Amino acid sequence: MIIFLLIVIAIPTLLLILNRIKNRRFYELANKIPAAKGNLPLIGIAHKFIGSTGKNAYKVITSLSHQSLENGGIVKFCMGPNVNFVLTNVEDVDFLLKSQLGKTSEYVLLEDFIGKSTLNAPVPIWKRHRKILIPNFTSKMMENYFPIFVAKSKKLVDVLEKHVGGGEFELFPHISAYELAIVCETSYGLTVNCQEDSSYPVLVQVETLMEIASERLFMVWQHPDWIFKLTPHYSKYYNARQVLYEFMLKVINDKRDEMRAKRRENPNKETEISESEIPSFLELVLSLEGNDGYTDMELMQELIALTLAGTDTSAISLSFLFELLSKYPDVQEKLYQEIHDMFGDSDRTVEKEDIPKLQYLDMVFKESLRLYSAASVIGRRVEQEIKLPSGVTLPANCDAFVSIYGVHRDPQVWGPDAEVFDPDRFLPGRYKSLHPCSFLPFSYGQRNCPGFHFGTMTLKIAVIDVLRKFKIVGTPSESRIPKLEAKFDILAKPLHAVRISVERRK
Repeated sequence: MIIFLLIVIAIPTLLLILNRIKNRRFYELANKIPAAKGNLPLIGIAHKFIGSTGKNAYKVITSLSHQSLENGGIVKFCMGPNVNFVLTNVEDVDFLLKSQLGKTSEYVLLEDFIGKSTLNAPVPIWKRHRKILIPNFTSKMMENYFPIFVAKSKKLVDVLEKHVGGGEFELFPHISAYELAIVCETSYGLTVNCQEDSSYPVLVQVETLMEIASERLFMVWQHPDWIFKLTPHYSKYYNARQVLYEFMLKVINDKRDEMRAKRRENPNKETEISESEIPSFLELVLSLEGNDGYTDMELMQELIALTLAGTDTSAISLSFLFELLSKYPDVQEKLYQEIHDMFGDSDRTVEKEDIPKLQYLDMVFKESLRLYSAASVIGRRVEQEIKLPSGVTLPANCDAFVSIYGVHRDPQVWGPDAEVFDPDRFLPGRYKSLHPCSFLPFSYGQRNCPGFHFGTMTLKIAVIDVLRKFKIVGTPSESRIPKLEAKFDILAKPLHAVRISVERRK
Protein backbone atom coordinates (compact mmCIF):
# COMPACT_ATOMS: atom_id res chain seq x y z
CA MET A 1 0.00 0.00 0.00
CA ILE A 2 2.82 2.38 0.92
CA ILE A 3 4.60 1.61 -2.34
CA PHE A 4 1.40 2.31 -4.28
CA LEU A 5 0.96 5.68 -2.56
CA LEU A 6 4.57 6.60 -3.27
CA ILE A 7 4.06 5.78 -6.95
CA VAL A 8 0.84 7.86 -7.05
CA ILE A 9 2.74 10.84 -5.60
CA ALA A 10 5.95 10.29 -7.58
CA ILE A 11 4.45 10.11 -11.08
CA PRO A 12 2.70 13.52 -11.12
CA THR A 13 5.67 15.06 -9.31
CA LEU A 14 8.06 13.72 -11.96
CA LEU A 15 5.79 14.95 -14.75
CA LEU A 16 5.67 18.38 -13.12
CA ILE A 17 9.47 18.52 -12.88
CA LEU A 18 9.86 17.49 -16.53
CA ASN A 19 7.31 20.10 -17.56
CA ARG A 20 9.23 22.78 -15.65
CA ILE A 21 12.48 21.80 -17.35
CA LYS A 22 10.89 21.73 -20.80
CA ASN A 23 9.17 25.11 -20.30
CA ARG A 24 11.95 26.83 -18.36
CA ARG A 25 11.41 30.21 -20.06
CA PHE A 26 7.66 30.09 -19.38
CA TYR A 27 8.14 29.59 -15.64
CA GLU A 28 11.01 32.05 -15.49
CA LEU A 29 8.62 34.79 -16.65
CA ALA A 30 5.60 33.50 -14.71
CA ASN A 31 7.54 33.42 -11.43
CA LYS A 32 8.15 37.17 -11.67
CA ILE A 33 4.41 37.81 -11.37
CA PRO A 34 2.75 37.73 -7.91
CA ALA A 35 0.65 34.63 -7.25
CA ALA A 36 -2.89 34.71 -5.92
CA LYS A 37 -3.55 33.88 -2.29
CA GLY A 38 -4.19 30.18 -1.79
CA ASN A 39 -2.40 29.20 -5.01
CA LEU A 40 -1.13 25.71 -4.06
CA PRO A 41 1.42 23.44 -5.79
CA LEU A 42 -0.05 21.04 -8.38
CA ILE A 43 -3.67 22.22 -7.99
CA GLY A 44 -3.36 26.02 -7.91
CA ILE A 45 -6.67 27.53 -6.75
CA ALA A 46 -8.79 24.62 -8.01
CA HIS A 47 -9.56 23.72 -4.38
CA LYS A 48 -11.53 26.97 -4.06
CA PHE A 49 -14.09 25.60 -6.53
CA ILE A 50 -14.73 22.25 -4.85
CA GLY A 51 -18.49 22.11 -4.33
CA SER A 52 -18.57 25.39 -6.22
CA THR A 53 -21.70 27.44 -6.60
CA GLY A 54 -22.24 30.43 -8.85
CA LYS A 55 -21.95 32.68 -5.78
CA ASN A 56 -18.63 31.16 -4.75
CA ALA A 57 -17.25 31.39 -8.30
CA TYR A 58 -18.17 35.08 -8.44
CA LYS A 59 -16.41 35.65 -5.10
CA VAL A 60 -13.24 34.02 -6.44
CA ILE A 61 -13.36 36.21 -9.58
CA THR A 62 -13.84 39.37 -7.52
CA SER A 63 -11.05 38.33 -5.12
CA LEU A 64 -8.62 37.77 -8.01
CA SER A 65 -9.65 41.15 -9.43
CA HIS A 66 -8.92 42.99 -6.18
CA GLN A 67 -5.59 41.16 -5.81
CA SER A 68 -4.68 42.21 -9.35
CA LEU A 69 -5.46 45.85 -8.48
CA GLU A 70 -3.39 45.59 -5.29
CA ASN A 71 -0.43 44.14 -7.22
CA GLY A 72 -0.31 46.98 -9.75
CA GLY A 73 -2.64 45.46 -12.32
CA ILE A 74 -1.75 41.77 -12.61
CA VAL A 75 -1.93 38.55 -10.60
CA LYS A 76 -1.13 34.93 -11.44
CA PHE A 77 -3.30 31.93 -10.62
CA CYS A 78 -3.22 28.26 -11.59
CA MET A 79 -5.98 25.78 -12.28
CA GLY A 80 -4.20 22.46 -12.00
CA PRO A 81 -1.14 22.67 -14.29
CA ASN A 82 -2.48 25.66 -16.25
CA VAL A 83 -0.95 29.05 -15.41
CA ASN A 84 -3.21 32.06 -16.01
CA PHE A 85 -3.07 35.80 -15.43
CA VAL A 86 -5.67 38.42 -14.45
CA LEU A 87 -5.13 41.94 -15.81
CA THR A 88 -6.70 45.18 -14.55
CA ASN A 89 -4.22 47.87 -15.68
CA VAL A 90 -6.02 49.83 -18.44
CA GLU A 91 -2.88 50.28 -20.58
CA ASP A 92 -2.12 46.56 -20.40
CA VAL A 93 -5.77 45.70 -21.12
CA ASP A 94 -5.76 47.99 -24.16
CA PHE A 95 -2.61 46.34 -25.52
CA LEU A 96 -3.83 42.79 -24.86
CA LEU A 97 -7.28 43.19 -26.43
CA LYS A 98 -5.88 44.89 -29.52
CA SER A 99 -2.98 42.50 -30.09
CA GLN A 100 -4.37 39.11 -29.03
CA LEU A 101 -7.56 38.03 -30.81
CA GLY A 102 -7.69 34.32 -29.95
CA LYS A 103 -10.07 33.24 -27.18
CA THR A 104 -8.90 31.15 -24.22
CA SER A 105 -9.31 27.39 -23.97
CA GLU A 106 -12.22 27.81 -21.53
CA TYR A 107 -14.42 29.02 -24.39
CA VAL A 108 -14.13 25.52 -25.89
CA LEU A 109 -16.57 24.35 -23.20
CA LEU A 110 -19.26 26.47 -24.87
CA GLU A 111 -18.76 24.75 -28.23
CA ASP A 112 -21.14 21.97 -27.20
CA PHE A 113 -24.07 24.27 -27.85
CA ILE A 114 -22.85 27.42 -29.65
CA GLY A 115 -20.16 25.72 -31.74
CA LYS A 116 -17.54 28.01 -33.27
CA SER A 117 -19.84 31.02 -33.44
CA THR A 118 -18.73 34.65 -33.59
CA LEU A 119 -18.73 34.68 -29.79
CA ASN A 120 -15.95 32.13 -29.36
CA ALA A 121 -14.63 31.06 -32.80
CA PRO A 122 -10.93 30.80 -33.68
CA VAL A 123 -9.71 33.93 -35.45
CA PRO A 124 -10.04 32.73 -39.11
CA ILE A 125 -13.66 31.57 -38.60
CA TRP A 126 -14.47 34.64 -36.51
CA LYS A 127 -13.30 36.97 -39.31
CA ARG A 128 -15.49 35.20 -41.89
CA HIS A 129 -18.57 35.13 -39.66
CA ARG A 130 -18.17 38.70 -38.44
CA LYS A 131 -18.27 40.01 -42.04
CA ILE A 132 -21.66 38.33 -42.43
CA LEU A 133 -22.90 39.42 -39.00
CA ILE A 134 -21.94 43.12 -39.06
CA PRO A 135 -24.56 44.21 -41.67
CA ASN A 136 -27.21 43.15 -39.16
CA PHE A 137 -26.13 45.98 -36.83
CA THR A 138 -25.63 48.96 -39.16
CA SER A 139 -27.33 52.31 -38.45
CA LYS A 140 -29.78 51.56 -41.25
CA MET A 141 -30.74 48.25 -39.67
CA MET A 142 -31.12 49.89 -36.24
CA GLU A 143 -33.52 52.35 -37.84
CA ASN A 144 -35.46 49.47 -39.40
CA TYR A 145 -35.59 47.57 -36.12
CA PHE A 146 -36.64 50.55 -34.00
CA PRO A 147 -40.43 49.97 -34.42
CA ILE A 148 -39.89 46.38 -33.24
CA PHE A 149 -38.06 47.61 -30.13
CA VAL A 150 -40.88 50.05 -29.36
CA ALA A 151 -43.65 47.47 -29.89
CA LYS A 152 -42.01 44.93 -27.56
CA SER A 153 -41.37 47.64 -24.95
CA LYS A 154 -45.06 48.61 -25.05
CA LYS A 155 -45.89 44.95 -24.49
CA LEU A 156 -43.52 44.90 -21.49
CA VAL A 157 -45.41 47.87 -20.01
CA ASP A 158 -48.71 46.01 -20.53
CA VAL A 159 -47.31 42.96 -18.73
CA LEU A 160 -46.05 45.04 -15.79
CA GLU A 161 -49.42 46.81 -15.58
CA LYS A 162 -50.91 43.53 -14.36
CA HIS A 163 -48.67 43.71 -11.28
CA VAL A 164 -49.85 47.15 -10.12
CA GLY A 165 -51.24 46.79 -6.60
CA GLY A 166 -50.17 43.15 -6.44
CA GLY A 167 -47.08 43.57 -4.27
CA GLU A 168 -43.61 42.30 -5.12
CA PHE A 169 -42.98 40.13 -8.17
CA GLU A 170 -39.99 38.61 -9.92
CA LEU A 171 -38.77 40.96 -12.65
CA PHE A 172 -36.22 38.92 -14.61
CA PRO A 173 -38.63 36.60 -16.52
CA HIS A 174 -40.47 39.63 -17.94
CA ILE A 175 -37.25 41.39 -18.94
CA SER A 176 -35.81 38.22 -20.45
CA ALA A 177 -39.00 37.63 -22.46
CA TYR A 178 -38.90 41.24 -23.72
CA GLU A 179 -35.35 40.82 -24.99
CA LEU A 180 -36.05 37.38 -26.48
CA ALA A 181 -39.09 38.69 -28.37
CA ILE A 182 -36.84 41.33 -29.96
CA VAL A 183 -34.09 38.84 -30.80
CA CYS A 184 -36.56 36.40 -32.36
CA GLU A 185 -38.07 39.03 -34.64
CA THR A 186 -34.80 40.75 -35.63
CA SER A 187 -32.54 37.69 -35.81
CA TYR A 188 -34.98 34.95 -36.87
CA GLY A 189 -37.76 36.96 -38.53
CA LEU A 190 -40.08 35.13 -36.13
CA THR A 191 -42.85 36.62 -33.99
CA VAL A 192 -43.21 34.65 -30.74
CA ASN A 193 -45.54 34.84 -27.75
CA CYS A 194 -42.80 34.57 -25.12
CA GLN A 195 -43.92 37.78 -23.39
CA GLU A 196 -47.14 35.96 -22.52
CA ASP A 197 -45.45 32.60 -21.82
CA SER A 198 -42.43 32.68 -19.48
CA SER A 199 -41.87 28.93 -20.04
CA TYR A 200 -41.01 29.50 -23.69
CA PRO A 201 -38.47 26.75 -24.61
CA VAL A 202 -35.59 28.99 -25.64
CA LEU A 203 -35.65 30.86 -22.32
CA VAL A 204 -35.66 27.68 -20.24
CA GLN A 205 -33.07 25.72 -22.25
CA VAL A 206 -30.52 28.55 -22.54
CA GLU A 207 -30.70 29.05 -18.76
CA THR A 208 -30.13 25.32 -18.16
CA LEU A 209 -27.17 25.12 -20.55
CA MET A 210 -25.51 28.20 -19.06
CA GLU A 211 -25.82 26.94 -15.48
CA ILE A 212 -24.32 23.54 -16.27
CA ALA A 213 -21.55 24.97 -18.49
CA SER A 214 -20.60 27.36 -15.68
CA GLU A 215 -20.35 24.57 -13.10
CA ARG A 216 -18.26 22.52 -15.51
CA LEU A 217 -15.93 25.45 -16.17
CA PHE A 218 -14.62 25.43 -12.59
CA MET A 219 -14.58 21.66 -12.16
CA VAL A 220 -11.44 21.04 -14.20
CA TRP A 221 -11.79 17.27 -13.85
CA GLN A 222 -15.01 17.53 -15.90
CA HIS A 223 -13.34 19.31 -18.84
CA PRO A 224 -12.65 16.08 -20.77
CA ASP A 225 -15.86 15.19 -22.62
CA TRP A 226 -15.69 11.51 -21.69
CA ILE A 227 -15.71 12.36 -17.97
CA PHE A 228 -18.43 14.99 -18.32
CA LYS A 229 -20.66 12.43 -20.07
CA LEU A 230 -20.45 10.23 -16.97
CA THR A 231 -21.78 12.94 -14.64
CA PRO A 232 -25.45 13.30 -13.57
CA HIS A 233 -25.58 16.72 -15.24
CA TYR A 234 -24.88 15.44 -18.74
CA SER A 235 -28.32 13.98 -19.53
CA LYS A 236 -30.00 17.23 -18.44
CA TYR A 237 -27.48 19.19 -20.51
CA TYR A 238 -27.92 16.95 -23.55
CA ASN A 239 -31.73 17.11 -23.41
CA ALA A 240 -31.73 20.92 -23.12
CA ARG A 241 -29.35 21.19 -26.06
CA GLN A 242 -31.50 18.88 -28.19
CA VAL A 243 -34.65 20.90 -27.51
CA LEU A 244 -32.80 24.09 -28.44
CA TYR A 245 -31.25 22.56 -31.58
CA GLU A 246 -34.59 21.19 -32.78
CA PHE A 247 -36.24 24.57 -32.24
CA MET A 248 -33.50 26.42 -34.13
CA LEU A 249 -33.42 23.90 -36.98
CA LYS A 250 -37.18 24.25 -37.42
CA VAL A 251 -36.83 28.05 -37.49
CA ILE A 252 -34.15 27.80 -40.22
CA ASN A 253 -36.08 25.31 -42.35
CA ASP A 254 -39.36 27.21 -42.02
CA LYS A 255 -37.70 30.48 -43.04
CA ARG A 256 -35.92 28.80 -45.96
CA ASP A 257 -39.21 27.31 -47.18
CA GLU A 258 -40.91 30.70 -46.85
CA MET A 259 -38.19 32.42 -48.89
CA ARG A 260 -38.30 29.71 -51.57
CA ALA A 261 -42.08 30.04 -51.82
CA LYS A 262 -41.72 33.79 -52.35
CA ARG A 263 -39.16 33.19 -55.11
CA ARG A 264 -41.52 30.73 -56.82
CA GLU A 265 -44.28 33.34 -56.72
CA ASN A 266 -41.94 35.96 -58.19
CA PRO A 267 -39.38 34.01 -60.26
CA ASN A 268 -38.14 37.16 -62.00
CA LYS A 269 -37.43 38.96 -58.75
CA GLU A 270 -33.78 39.07 -57.66
CA THR A 271 -32.94 36.99 -54.60
CA GLU A 272 -31.42 39.94 -52.78
CA ILE A 273 -33.62 41.53 -50.14
CA SER A 274 -34.72 45.03 -51.10
CA GLU A 275 -34.04 48.08 -48.95
CA SER A 276 -37.78 48.55 -48.36
CA GLU A 277 -37.94 45.23 -46.50
CA ILE A 278 -36.76 44.69 -42.91
CA PRO A 279 -34.70 41.50 -43.18
CA SER A 280 -33.74 39.44 -40.16
CA PHE A 281 -30.20 38.14 -39.69
CA LEU A 282 -31.46 34.70 -40.72
CA GLU A 283 -32.94 36.06 -43.96
CA LEU A 284 -29.71 37.91 -44.75
CA VAL A 285 -27.67 34.73 -44.26
CA LEU A 286 -30.05 32.49 -46.21
CA SER A 287 -29.94 34.95 -49.11
CA LEU A 288 -26.17 34.28 -49.23
CA GLU A 289 -26.51 30.50 -49.59
CA GLY A 290 -23.91 29.21 -52.00
CA ASN A 291 -21.84 32.37 -51.48
CA ASP A 292 -19.52 31.36 -48.66
CA GLY A 293 -22.22 31.77 -46.03
CA TYR A 294 -22.89 29.53 -43.03
CA THR A 295 -23.51 25.80 -43.03
CA ASP A 296 -26.81 24.80 -41.39
CA MET A 297 -24.99 23.70 -38.22
CA GLU A 298 -22.95 26.92 -38.09
CA LEU A 299 -26.08 28.97 -38.64
CA MET A 300 -28.01 27.13 -35.95
CA GLN A 301 -25.20 27.66 -33.45
CA GLU A 302 -24.76 31.31 -34.45
CA LEU A 303 -28.46 31.88 -33.79
CA ILE A 304 -28.07 30.35 -30.33
CA ALA A 305 -25.06 32.60 -29.67
CA LEU A 306 -27.07 35.64 -30.83
CA THR A 307 -29.90 34.57 -28.54
CA LEU A 308 -27.50 34.26 -25.62
CA ALA A 309 -25.80 37.59 -26.32
CA GLY A 310 -29.00 39.44 -27.15
CA THR A 311 -31.25 38.00 -24.47
CA ASP A 312 -29.26 36.99 -21.40
CA THR A 313 -26.72 39.82 -21.31
CA SER A 314 -29.33 42.52 -21.94
CA ALA A 315 -31.85 41.05 -19.49
CA ILE A 316 -29.19 40.82 -16.78
CA SER A 317 -28.11 44.42 -17.36
CA LEU A 318 -31.68 45.71 -17.31
CA SER A 319 -32.53 43.74 -14.15
CA PHE A 320 -29.55 45.20 -12.29
CA LEU A 321 -30.47 48.70 -13.52
CA PHE A 322 -34.08 48.46 -12.34
CA GLU A 323 -32.93 47.03 -8.99
CA LEU A 324 -30.57 49.98 -8.53
CA LEU A 325 -33.39 52.41 -9.35
CA SER A 326 -35.57 50.70 -6.73
CA LYS A 327 -32.84 51.13 -4.11
CA TYR A 328 -31.91 54.72 -5.01
CA PRO A 329 -35.24 56.57 -5.39
CA ASP A 330 -33.45 59.93 -5.70
CA VAL A 331 -31.70 58.72 -8.87
CA GLN A 332 -34.97 57.27 -10.17
CA GLU A 333 -36.82 60.54 -9.55
CA LYS A 334 -34.14 62.62 -11.29
CA LEU A 335 -34.24 60.24 -14.26
CA TYR A 336 -38.04 60.34 -14.35
CA GLN A 337 -38.01 64.15 -14.36
CA GLU A 338 -35.67 64.16 -17.36
CA ILE A 339 -37.99 61.77 -19.21
CA HIS A 340 -41.09 63.72 -18.16
CA ASP A 341 -39.54 66.99 -19.32
CA MET A 342 -39.27 65.46 -22.79
CA PHE A 343 -42.60 63.63 -23.04
CA GLY A 344 -44.81 65.38 -20.50
CA ASP A 345 -48.04 63.51 -19.79
CA SER A 346 -48.50 62.57 -23.44
CA ASP A 347 -48.65 59.04 -24.83
CA ARG A 348 -46.25 59.94 -27.62
CA THR A 349 -44.21 56.96 -28.79
CA VAL A 350 -40.47 57.05 -28.22
CA GLU A 351 -38.59 58.05 -31.36
CA LYS A 352 -35.03 57.28 -32.31
CA GLU A 353 -34.06 60.97 -32.08
CA ASP A 354 -35.24 61.18 -28.45
CA ILE A 355 -32.69 58.80 -26.98
CA PRO A 356 -29.43 60.79 -27.48
CA LYS A 357 -31.09 63.82 -25.85
CA LEU A 358 -31.63 62.01 -22.54
CA GLN A 359 -28.22 62.64 -21.02
CA TYR A 360 -28.99 61.52 -17.47
CA LEU A 361 -30.46 58.26 -18.78
CA ASP A 362 -27.13 57.61 -20.49
CA MET A 363 -25.25 58.39 -17.27
CA VAL A 364 -27.41 56.07 -15.14
CA PHE A 365 -27.18 53.35 -17.78
CA LYS A 366 -23.37 53.52 -17.89
CA GLU A 367 -22.95 53.65 -14.12
CA SER A 368 -25.14 50.56 -13.75
CA LEU A 369 -23.04 48.73 -16.37
CA ARG A 370 -19.83 49.87 -14.68
CA LEU A 371 -20.77 48.26 -11.37
CA TYR A 372 -22.76 45.32 -12.70
CA SER A 373 -21.56 44.28 -16.12
CA ALA A 374 -23.00 40.96 -17.32
CA ALA A 375 -19.58 40.09 -18.75
CA SER A 376 -17.17 40.14 -15.80
CA VAL A 377 -14.10 38.73 -17.58
CA ILE A 378 -12.68 38.55 -21.12
CA GLY A 379 -10.24 35.77 -21.97
CA ARG A 380 -7.43 35.93 -24.52
CA ARG A 381 -4.94 33.26 -25.59
CA VAL A 382 -1.37 34.59 -25.70
CA GLU A 383 0.39 32.59 -28.43
CA GLN A 384 3.69 34.48 -28.43
CA GLU A 385 5.63 36.13 -25.63
CA ILE A 386 4.48 39.76 -25.25
CA LYS A 387 5.74 42.69 -23.20
CA LEU A 388 2.93 44.77 -21.72
CA PRO A 389 3.10 48.59 -21.40
CA SER A 390 3.51 48.17 -17.62
CA GLY A 391 6.80 46.36 -18.26
CA VAL A 392 5.51 42.88 -17.37
CA THR A 393 6.23 40.14 -19.93
CA LEU A 394 3.60 37.44 -20.42
CA PRO A 395 4.99 34.05 -21.49
CA ALA A 396 3.96 32.36 -24.71
CA ASN A 397 1.11 29.85 -24.62
CA CYS A 398 -0.75 31.20 -21.61
CA ASP A 399 -4.28 32.43 -20.96
CA ALA A 400 -4.75 36.04 -19.85
CA PHE A 401 -8.04 37.30 -18.45
CA VAL A 402 -9.14 40.92 -18.43
CA SER A 403 -11.21 41.54 -15.32
CA ILE A 404 -13.96 43.95 -16.35
CA TYR A 405 -15.06 43.88 -12.72
CA GLY A 406 -11.58 45.04 -11.65
CA VAL A 407 -11.06 47.64 -14.37
CA HIS A 408 -14.44 49.19 -13.51
CA ARG A 409 -13.44 49.47 -9.83
CA ASP A 410 -9.86 50.69 -10.19
CA PRO A 411 -9.49 53.62 -7.74
CA GLN A 412 -6.65 55.01 -9.86
CA VAL A 413 -9.15 55.44 -12.70
CA TRP A 414 -12.47 56.02 -10.97
CA GLY A 415 -11.24 57.60 -7.73
CA PRO A 416 -11.39 56.48 -4.09
CA ASP A 417 -15.20 56.21 -4.32
CA ALA A 418 -15.06 53.66 -7.16
CA GLU A 419 -17.48 51.33 -5.30
CA VAL A 420 -20.12 54.09 -4.98
CA PHE A 421 -23.14 54.23 -7.30
CA ASP A 422 -22.81 57.74 -8.74
CA PRO A 423 -24.16 58.42 -12.26
CA ASP A 424 -22.53 61.88 -12.18
CA ARG A 425 -19.13 60.28 -12.75
CA PHE A 426 -20.33 59.95 -16.38
CA LEU A 427 -20.84 63.66 -16.84
CA PRO A 428 -19.28 64.40 -20.26
CA GLY A 429 -16.47 66.51 -18.82
CA ARG A 430 -15.40 63.77 -16.40
CA TYR A 431 -15.90 60.67 -18.52
CA LYS A 432 -14.21 61.91 -21.71
CA SER A 433 -10.93 62.44 -19.87
CA LEU A 434 -10.66 58.73 -19.06
CA HIS A 435 -8.74 56.10 -21.03
CA PRO A 436 -11.13 54.43 -23.55
CA CYS A 437 -10.38 51.06 -21.95
CA SER A 438 -11.60 52.26 -18.55
CA PHE A 439 -15.17 51.31 -19.45
CA LEU A 440 -15.63 48.09 -21.39
CA PRO A 441 -18.96 46.36 -20.64
CA PHE A 442 -19.15 45.38 -24.32
CA SER A 443 -15.47 44.37 -24.51
CA TYR A 444 -12.98 46.38 -26.56
CA GLY A 445 -11.00 46.19 -29.79
CA GLN A 446 -11.80 44.14 -32.87
CA ARG A 447 -13.56 41.39 -30.90
CA ASN A 448 -15.90 43.73 -29.08
CA CYS A 449 -19.64 43.04 -29.08
CA PRO A 450 -20.94 43.91 -32.58
CA GLY A 451 -24.46 44.39 -31.22
CA PHE A 452 -23.71 46.88 -28.45
CA HIS A 453 -25.73 49.68 -30.12
CA PHE A 454 -28.59 47.19 -30.54
CA GLY A 455 -28.48 46.21 -26.87
CA THR A 456 -28.14 49.78 -25.66
CA MET A 457 -31.18 50.83 -27.67
CA THR A 458 -33.42 48.06 -26.33
CA LEU A 459 -32.42 48.79 -22.74
CA LYS A 460 -32.96 52.53 -22.93
CA ILE A 461 -36.35 52.25 -24.66
CA ALA A 462 -37.56 49.88 -21.94
CA VAL A 463 -36.39 52.21 -19.16
CA ILE A 464 -38.10 55.20 -20.79
CA ASP A 465 -41.43 53.42 -21.30
CA VAL A 466 -41.49 51.75 -17.88
CA LEU A 467 -40.60 54.90 -15.92
CA ARG A 468 -43.13 57.00 -17.85
CA LYS A 469 -45.85 54.68 -16.57
CA PHE A 470 -44.59 53.33 -13.23
CA LYS A 471 -42.58 54.09 -10.14
CA ILE A 472 -40.23 51.19 -9.36
CA VAL A 473 -40.46 50.38 -5.64
CA GLY A 474 -38.00 48.36 -3.57
CA THR A 475 -36.11 48.58 -0.28
CA PRO A 476 -34.06 51.81 -0.33
CA SER A 477 -30.34 51.36 0.26
CA GLU A 478 -28.82 52.95 3.37
CA SER A 479 -25.44 53.19 1.65
CA ARG A 480 -24.25 54.75 -1.59
CA ILE A 481 -22.27 51.54 -2.09
CA PRO A 482 -24.74 48.98 -3.52
CA LYS A 483 -24.90 45.57 -1.88
CA LEU A 484 -26.39 43.69 -4.82
CA GLU A 485 -25.15 40.10 -4.73
CA ALA A 486 -24.19 38.26 -7.90
CA LYS A 487 -23.32 34.78 -9.08
CA PHE A 488 -21.25 33.55 -12.02
CA ASP A 489 -23.07 31.40 -14.60
CA ILE A 490 -20.72 32.22 -17.51
CA LEU A 491 -22.25 35.69 -17.10
CA ALA A 492 -22.51 37.66 -13.85
CA LYS A 493 -26.16 37.43 -12.81
CA PRO A 494 -28.17 38.56 -9.77
CA LEU A 495 -27.69 35.93 -7.05
CA HIS A 496 -31.27 36.21 -5.88
CA ALA A 497 -34.40 36.88 -7.90
CA VAL A 498 -34.82 40.63 -8.45
CA ARG A 499 -38.13 41.38 -6.78
CA ILE A 500 -39.79 44.78 -7.08
CA SER A 501 -43.26 46.27 -7.04
CA VAL A 502 -44.66 48.89 -9.38
CA GLU A 503 -46.93 51.84 -8.69
CA ARG A 504 -48.81 53.61 -11.45
CA ARG A 505 -47.69 57.23 -11.80
CA LYS A 506 -50.40 59.83 -11.27
